Order: sequence, then C-alpha cells, then structure tokens
Amino acid sequence: MTHVKLCKLFKICIVLISIGGLRAAADDGEYTKVCDKLKLKGALSPPLHEIEKRLVCGEGDQSKSEAWRAIPSTQAELTLRSFLKDRGYYYPDVRIQDGVFSVSVGDPTLVKATKIQGEVENLELVQDRGVIGRPLTPKLLRSLNKWVTNRLQSLGYACAFATSEGDPGTGTVKITIQSGQKLNLLRETEYQEHDLNPSALHRFDAFEFNKPFNKDLVSLTESRLIKDGLVQSVQLISHCDENGVILSQEALTGPPRMLRLGVGVSTESLFILKATWKNSRLDKNGSSISFSGYASAIDQSLNATYNWYPWEEAPRLGIKPMAQFVHVLRNSYEYYLSEGQIGPFWTEDALDQSFLINMGPDIQYFQELAGVGPDTSHFFNLKTMITAMSHDFEYYMKSPRTGYSTAVTLILNNQALASSATAEKLKVDGKYLLNFKNYDPPLFILGLRGGVATTLTNQQFGTHIGLPPPYLSFLGGSTTIRGYNLDELPESQIGGLADYYLGTELSFGSLAWNFNIGPLPQTIVPFLFADVGGIGNESFQIDSPVYWSPGIGARWASLIGPIRFTVARGYPSDTPGHFQFFFSLGEEF
Repeated sequence: MTHVKLCKLFKICIVLISIGGLRAAADDGEYTKVCDKLKLKGALSPPLHEIEKRLVCGEGDQSKSEAWRAIPSTQAELTLRSFLKDRGYYYPDVRIQDGVFSVSVGDPTLVKATKIQGEVENLELVQDRGVIGRPLTPKLLRSLNKWVTNRLQSLGYACAFATSEGDPGTGTVKITIQSGQKLNLLRETEYQEHDLNPSALHRFDAFEFNKPFNKDLVSLTESRLIKDGLVQSVQLISHCDENGVILSQEALTGPPRMLRLGVGVSTESLFILKATWKNSRLDKNGSSISFSGYASAIDQSLNATYNWYPWEEAPRLGIKPMAQFVHVLRNSYEYYLSEGQIGPFWTEDALDQSFLINMGPDIQYFQELAGVGPDTSHFFNLKTMITAMSHDFEYYMKSPRTGYSTAVTLILNNQALASSATAEKLKVDGKYLLNFKNYDPPLFILGLRGGVATTLTNQQFGTHIGLPPPYLSFLGGSTTIRGYNLDELPESQIGGLADYYLGTELSFGSLAWNFNIGPLPQTIVPFLFADVGGIGNESFQIDSPVYWSPGIGARWASLIGPIRFTVARGYPSDTPGHFQFFFSLGEEF
C-alpha cells in the first residue's frame, strides 16, 4: 500500500514538475532577447536604442577596448534602471541568473495629479491637459519646469523659476514656484558686435519700456530679428533687481545676404515653389533689398522690394519702392499684371498688437487673356494698406491658437487721372482665434474669419465689364468658402462688385490622435467648420443666393510643416450643391 502511494506521489511530482517546466518555458518565451546579457519582458516604449544597449550589454569580443567588452553586473543594472526611469518604468522586476538579466519592465507610472506650491498658489498656471495620463519621466518634469517658468515670466514675474518633483507611488507631480515680485522692464543694455545703429534693432521690439515685463514679447522680438535676417542670432537676457528688469542684448550679425527656399503642395495650386534672396544690411539703419519668386500651377510671380530706412531717429519709418510681375490662371479668367509702387511705410507696437501702414502711388497694367474684362487696362492708384495683429496671434503663428489679425486695403483712382476706368476698391479681412480656458496644448479652439469687399466704378455691370479680375468679386476656395472650388462663385463666372464671407471653425484637441515618428511626438487634430458668403452685382449690395458650406477636416503638425485636409459640401440656398475636397501642406486657418 505504501509502495502504491509512493508511486502515485512520484507521478504527481513528475506531472507538477513538467507543468512547472512548461510554465517556465512559456514565461521565458515571453521575454525578448536584447543581447546575450539582457532579456526584456513587457512593452517598453520607446525601446532601447543602440547606445543604451552598449552601455548595458557591452560590446563583447568585438570591442577594441577592454573596458567595453564586459560591463560589470552592478554597473549594468544601475544603468538599465536609469534608462527605464527615463521612460517612466520605476518598478521593474530584475532577476540575474548566470550573468543574464531577465527584466519584466511592468507598466509605466502615469501622472495622476499636479499640485502647485509657492507664492502664487491661487494662480491657475498649469492645466492638466497634456500632463495627466503621460508617463512620469525626468523629461516631463523638466518640460513642466520650463513651461511654468515661462508662463510666470509672461505674467510679469521676470525672475521666477519653478522646480518639479514626481512621486512614482502616487503619480502626483508637485510644482514648487519661486515667483518673486512683478517687475517693469526698465531698459536694455547692448553689447555691440556689429556696425548697425542701435535703433535699427529696436525697430523689432514687441515690448515697451516702463511696462510690466513679458517673456513672450521678448521671445517674439528675438524671432522677428532672426526672421528678418538683420541678425544671425540674438539673445535678450533678463536681469532683475529691486527696481525692475534690465535686458542685455547679445547679437551676432553674420553674413548680410540670405537665401530661402520653400516647397508646398495643395489641391488648388498642385505644387508650390518659393525662393527669396535678401540683403538685409545695406546700411547702418538696416535697409534691405529682396528679390522673390513664387510658382504654382495657377499662379506665378516675381517681386523686387527695397525697404529704405533713411532716418536713424525714426527707425520704424521707411520708404518702400516695389515692383512685381504676376500671372494668374483660373477657370473663368487669366491675366498678367505688371505693377509698381513707391511710398512711405510705418510700423508700430502698442496695446499688445503690432501695426503696419503702407501707402503711396501705384501703377498697374493688366493684360487679360481670358475672361469678361478688357484685353488691356491700366490704373494709376493711391493705394493704402493697414494691417493689425495681436502679439499672441503672432507669437503662436506656427501653431495658431489665440489672438486676431486684420487687414484693410483701400484703392483710389479716377478715369480722368490716367486710369482706364474708375474702380475704387475697399477690402477688409480678419481672423480671430479663441483658446478655450488657455489650455496648453489646446482643448478646443474656436476660429472665426471673414471679409467684405466692394468696388465703386463708373462701368456698367453686365455680360462684359471693363474691369480686370482683381477689381471684381469672386468667392470659393480654401480661404473663403471651402465647399466650392477656387473662385468658382458666382456661377455666372462674371464676378461681382461686392462680396462678403464668414467662416467658423472648431478644433477638438480632446479628440486628437497622438503618435510618434521615431522619438518625435505627432498630433492630428480634427475640426468642424461652416462657411457662408454672398456676391452682389452692385456696390455695397449682396444678391441671392446665399452660399454656404459645412464640412469636416483635420490638421497635422507634421515634421515638414502643417498639413490640412478638409471635405465640405457647397450649398446655394436654392439649388443642390456638391462636395469639395482640399489638401494642403503649409497653409493654416
């Protein structure tokens, strides 16, 4: 009896050992071999790159250095745990057997809450948007430090700083703030390594002295200087004392000549090519000359512009001669335009916005190849352009989310004064963006855009009108009513003497698709929109029908520039409409 029991017990042990062996084999099979010294279990994101593998595994017999052939186990484990923490894996299960690491990385620790401590605890600085749910990593903490510090400095706390620490056990991030006092910007100290007059650089100042310090405006000033090409690099460093903030300017001019090339695509223009050559320092006042070219399947242009700043004491006032040659092709018309203009221009920054006024005599010569206008026409105009843009709109230009911009164009002429016809045109366009509760990244962005235009003329409107297309009203396309092709409206293809359009767009950051291309995060944001507009055959008058188009779209902030997709359906109020698809690389709302 005892013998039988022993046999049964032996069989049970064999079965259990076999099952255990199978489970062990199965568990071992879940590990992924990284190198001879390391096996990983779990979804490690992002995976170890080659340099990290070398620091943990060594280089083996292939290494020429003795130190790299074999990494000591203690050092390898510390290094591996550091790499895992960099990815948010704080509690890996590390086992060593026969010099081989078997590591179950587990789940990453995610941020569950943020807390602010410091002298401005009641200030709403950090929105949980974009932080909650992300892996708790040193990189995230550093980015939070930078973000909070920049936000404080944009609110007047010039020398504030923040430190962040995370608790892997609870997923809570504590942000400690040292804000200091709100300070005014007093003056700027310059360390000249160039031969420009100091006032030439101050032309680009977005900030004002003896006003509260704003870090965003300082950064905007730096980007303006570099974008213009006046300097190759510039740093405006803030220094605080009990009286206020002093900026120290360090600028490197570099070569004065600059060449820029750009490419793009869209369903309207097919291909887009841009090239600009500019000499940004013709004199000590920073006068410049530029030559630019633009080419697509439907538009081509050549432009030459000279920005002359003759007065050191008035650095924002200049004189601009300009000449351009343009070819435009649409379904309903085609023309060439030769144009020249000269006149004063003036820029200014005040009331949290920038202004540009440009006016002067303007000469235009048109040659129309197709359309309802005259074969040739010419105009001697007094042309005025006024633009205004809020600083926050300009600051977020590469990722639009807030602020406004507007432009007013007024063209005056008379048939009795060297013009083929009287055709005085007024055009007003604008955009407005609202970031819901100022989330970063945005949760919802509401965008509005619109425009009105009218032409006063002595020409009789009909099947043939003595005006070239730029003096007439057309609608349709990605910049006006997205449910129609470019300049498809009016359906008569004659054009009008007045028009308006209004578009609204709501983007949903809450529904964004986030993914990575290599180590770089990418985001695609969906949006809904609706456009409406109309055209009239008489000045200051809009006729029926009313055109409108609802649609959907998406914006991808890709590595090569913003990509937008839209699909809309155009509806005249009295007839069925049609669908219109649009794709672009480089165009924004």
